[in-house]
Amino acid sequence: MRTIVEGYGYLNTEQVQALIPKNVSAFTNDANYQNADQVKTKIESYGYQNASQVNDIVTSKGYQTADQVKAKIESYGYQNAQQVQTAIANAGHLRYQKVTALPATGETNVIYMIPNTNTSGTNIYDEYMWIDGKWEVMGTTKATMDGYLPLTGGTLSGKILQRLNSSAHYRGTLILRQRPRKIRPVSKSTPRISKD
Repeated sequence: MRTIVEGYGYLNTEQVQALIPKNVSAFTNDANYQNADQVKTKIESYGYQNASQVNDIVTSKGYQTADQVKAKIESYGYQNAQQVQTAIANAGHLRYQKVTALPATGETNVIYMIPNTNTSGTNIYDEYMWIDGKWEVMGTTKATMDGYLPLTGGTLSGKILQRLNSSAHYRGTLILRQRPRKIRPVSKSTPRISKD
């Protein structure tokens, strides 16, 4: 049967496979397709550049990659948010501790508060800290307004009054008033302070 088919000019499988082109060059390029080298040459003729060329141009202008920027920032000693949070967490935090008497040695960053024996008004505790292997008095919790002028009424005394009395612009007793003075214009350009 094969002989009869071949007699009519039909080809067998091996003959058909032999006729199939094995190389692109065997085809007619009627659509003007280009090979890889031709494509590369065409792209470069338009001024496009490959990744390496782009990288060289960018770095020659002084631009840096994210890793280079990060390394530069860290070389200046800056830290990221996590590093800052860790540093804060590891730092000694000042705290208060009420005690009846000072221990033989103290802890760093602790203000020891001992009840004051001369308790009067707001002076309730004396404050101490353990610094360089010894106790240092830090102060008391007493709040004082000595030297400040009261909000209503009163006269000045002490250093403030001495300074005012030595001034060429002030003589006499300072009287505090609740009501501010009114400003009334004398003319459109010169305001005047009234005495009422």
